[in-house]
Amino acid sequence: MVVRLVVAAAALLALPPTAAARDVQTPDGAVYRAGLTGRYFHPLGSFGKLNRAVTAGNRVRAPQLADALIARGHRQGRFGLVWRYNVPGGRSGWTSGLAQAVAAQALARAGRE
Repeated sequence: MVVRLVVAAAALLALPPTAAARDVQTPDGAVYRAGLTGRYFHPLGSFGKLNRAVTAGNRVRAPQLADALIARGHRQGRFGLVWRYNVPGGRSGWTSGLAQAVAAQALARAGRE
């Protein structure tokens, strides 16, 4: 799993910088937002993408993306897992309640399908 994250990070860093905010996708399917201060993992966009894969019935892509997103989670407490926004130049480690809810729902759907 660590190797996949390193490969994804290397691919992300190889992308040209941009002044305008836009979303980019790593090879494993995670969504990163590119803005004025750099790129950061975008949990809401990533789990929205997982929901779309499940809705489309993509039985290959959905589990792969679910695994990639779980690998990007951060442990919280004994059993918790959260996805943080680490915006360069911003408050580090911010978690969005909406993103956490969409993550839980998307992972539940992916596991059920």
